[in-house]
Amino acid sequence: MQKGLKKIHSTQEESLLNLFKTAYFIGRNNLSFALYPSLLALMKDFDVKSMTSLYNDDKACSEMVQCISQSIMQETIEKVKHSPWFGVMVDKSTDISIHHHMVMYLSYLEEGSMPCNAFYGIIRTTDSTAKGIFDTIMLELERSNLDLSRLIAFGSDGCNTMVGRKKGVAKLMKDVNPMLTAIHCVAHHTNLATCDTSKKIAYAKKIDVLVNAIANYFSSSSNRRDALNDLQEEFDCETIKMQRIFEIRWLSRHACITKICKSLDALLVALEKERKDLYDVLSTFECIYALHFLADILQKVTNLSLRFQKDYVDVTTIHGIVKSTILCIKDEYLDERELDLNAAQRGIGGYPIMPDYGATNGYMYALRTSLKGDMFFGQKIMRDVEGVDLQNALDFQFKYAKKLCESLEKCFVDNSTLHAIKILVPAQHPMHERLLKEYGNDECDTIALFYGIAKRVANMSFAPIIDGEAFKVEFRKFKRQEGIDFAKMSLMEVASLLANNAIWKDAFPNILKVCQIALMQCCSIAICEQGFSARTKIKNKWRNRLEIERLNALMVISIEGRDEFDFSNAMEIWKSETSRHLFTQEGSQPLMFDA
Repeated sequence: MQKGLKKIHSTQEESLLNLFKTAYFIGRNNLSFALYPSLLALMKDFDVKSMTSLYNDDKACSEMVQCISQSIMQETIEKVKHSPWFGVMVDKSTDISIHHHMVMYLSYLEEGSMPCNAFYGIIRTTDSTAKGIFDTIMLELERSNLDLSRLIAFGSDGCNTMVGRKKGVAKLMKDVNPMLTAIHCVAHHTNLATCDTSKKIAYAKKIDVLVNAIANYFSSSSNRRDALNDLQEEFDCETIKMQRIFEIRWLSRHACITKICKSLDALLVALEKERKDLYDVLSTFECIYALHFLADILQKVTNLSLRFQKDYVDVTTIHGIVKSTILCIKDEYLDERELDLNAAQRGIGGYPIMPDYGATNGYMYALRTSLKGDMFFGQKIMRDVEGVDLQNALDFQFKYAKKLCESLEKCFVDNSTLHAIKILVPAQHPMHERLLKEYGNDECDTIALFYGIAKRVANMSFAPIIDGEAFKVEFRKFKRQEGIDFAKMSLMEVASLLANNAIWKDAFPNILKVCQIALMQCCSIAICEQGFSARTKIKNKWRNRLEIERLNALMVISIEGRDEFDFSNAMEIWKSETSRHLFTQEGSQPLMFDA
């Protein structure tokens, strides 16, 4: 009897597992719940064992998707609870139904040293004020029973609602934990620097207008697009679509300008007869030079932005990377050589030869090798033999490059505390012993002052995170030891060694805490943009009435779901929600399954 009941129970479990696997497949592949019955019927046709005729409608599929989502989130919250610190990243957006949403991610450490990000949820917001957003975040964290004293980092975009000094969300978060540090997304900073530069320089604005006008001209007619595609094939160009510049889209300006450069000869032919106004601007040497220069210099900012859009950005490397980019721009574009038009070396047709600015094999290099007098890939362009247009183009280059460097420096002002943590990265330490002895003393004091002293906010006292004086002693010992045991290590490697070795953990407990805090910093919220991309795929024009609970569950599965998934916890959640007829009480007649 017992053996028979065990067999029946095993069959029931296998049947339920098949149902959950099908629902999971629906969620992972962004399919309609209406397909659920058809997929189950297909499985029966393939003689899949242990199939049941119960729970085979879209409502059952929705319930199972919710249970799977809950199971994933329970696992995520447990990981966050086991982390010594955690951070919050948020961003706001509007969906296809004009509903205001906030995406929320959590950052945490696994094994004490491995930074991870996890999707927490998408939340419908009705109050978009700083107080409303703050209350929503706090409600979610309290609902998940997370310890707010371990909330050490906050990441957002740079709008006043988020980062306002007096009443912004970041300020309200610091009132909850004054040890918290808030960061304006570094990837967003790079886009702001580019936009600010283009708005401040008149000729750059003219280039933006030209690029958008060309994109509008071809996008408004399929015949024009087809004609341009034919010309692109004829001139052996890459077949690409012209696009408008959108300020809010990262990297948009660079992508649009490079498309113009790649199809310039085809565009000149296409515009010559139909849009003489655009042709007259595009066919000038000054414009062609400016386009190739912008394609080149914006590639530097694009590379910077892409580095900052990775899942993990080391807070100790940000200013070094930005500084390196600025130096590269100055080296390649701001060598303001004296150009004597009378004495300038002349090339084909007596036109002045272009100076060799820009990166090797970049767009400006391609322009120099393709331009033969006043001919560009067989197309005649307007060029001044006296070189006045070259001088104007160079003036624009110097102004733009200088302003871009200034904008980057302005956007990436040092946060003294976080920037000071670089002293805990042996790879950045000076090699000379005499320099190492004096290295980092001021930064050490800054760290000890911020994390090692009790703070008071609104009559509430907050204990220090580290022992400031002990931290200074540890740092002096750390510098002596680093050449032997920590040489050339990154921040993550130092944290891993200290966290997973009992001897080092006891020797440098305060340094370990500061390293872990640094690893938790939410430097980039690019991952939130990925969350909104997932939302757009799920809640599209065919599913624009999707409720927030179902949308959230599908997003959790889409973003956090794995190929190999253990359904046992999700199945237990499903069983506990209500009385399920799939499971009978002991001694009663068991359910019969279809063969």
